[in-house]
Amino acid sequence: MKTAEIMKDLFSLAYKQDFTDTCDTCKAGDPEAEVTKVAVTMFGAPGNIVLEELQRPESQIVLVGETCEWLIGEYARDAAQPGFKKALLIMGHVGSERDGMEYTARLLKKRHPHLDVKYFECGEVYTYTD
Repeated sequence: MKTAEIMKDLFSLAYKQDFTDTCDTCKAGDPEAEVTKVAVTMFGAPGNIVLEELQRPESQIVLVGETCEWLIGEYARDAAQPGFKKALLIMGHVGSERDGMEYTARLLKKRHPHLDVKYFECGEVYTYTD
């Protein structure tokens, strides 16, 4: 499966609209590379954790909510140029946490029906333009 196919599938689950041509995409690496392994470190992952994961020989894609893009993106891009299968996929803050918060609200409501539990959609932080 190609990096771009994985990215498209993940973004279709996380977002209510198509953001594949925006800043929350394959930040670095070859989107056409055939890959077999994805490492997941969700939410805001410190740069050193993501970098260590990308440096592991068996890691091909690292999927994060957000991280230190100027450092990690450059590493992934530099590694992909000579042909290493390395890519950094960034789902974005809201995209990586939305489903978990919706699930948590449903779980709380089920376990504690006496509580008034509501999930509030916060929307995207950024405005995307063509």
